[in-house]
Amino acid sequence: MEFHMKEMWRFFAVSVVLWPVSSLAHNSYEDCIIDSMQQVASNIAAHEIKKACRAKFPTMERATVDANQAAIDRIASTAKMKPNLLSGGTSYFIEFSNQTESIISQVTIAVDTVNGPVNYRKDLWVNPMNNGVFSVDVKQDQLPAGKVNWRFQSVKFAAEAPAD
Repeated sequence: MEFHMKEMWRFFAVSVVLWPVSSLAHNSYEDCIIDSMQQVASNIAAHEIKKACRAKFPTMERATVDANQAAIDRIASTAKMKPNLLSGGTSYFIEFSNQTESIISQVTIAVDTVNGPVNYRKDLWVNPMNNGVFSVDVKQDQLPAGKVNWRFQSVKFAAEAPAD
């Protein structure tokens, strides 16, 4: 386990140094992802690359359509929350499968805290019959008994595909 962690930290250090240089030629979010993901073997590294590419190429406002409760329930039935082991217990990954025929462009989850539910909205792009992942930062001292209770609050579908 210790060897694996050393290798992962070495990968992150090299990625942080090389990624800005390699990203200079990217003209779009998609190019950034394709170029940066080559030979990436870690889901955590892939998630961080996606965040960095999204920061460089923010999403444009697009028309959306609210999902009905049946679609939300279908998506939620596939979802899992996993702790981000590198965050010290404050960040969680939400993984889910888009089992609909529409592109998911936004999700909102509610996390129960000692002060009531807190909503986390994430813009993303998950094609039909594909998997999606996003992360949320949750303060541990706000969780009742340290347990994370959460649910999908809403899902939005893209009204149309993005223009190339």
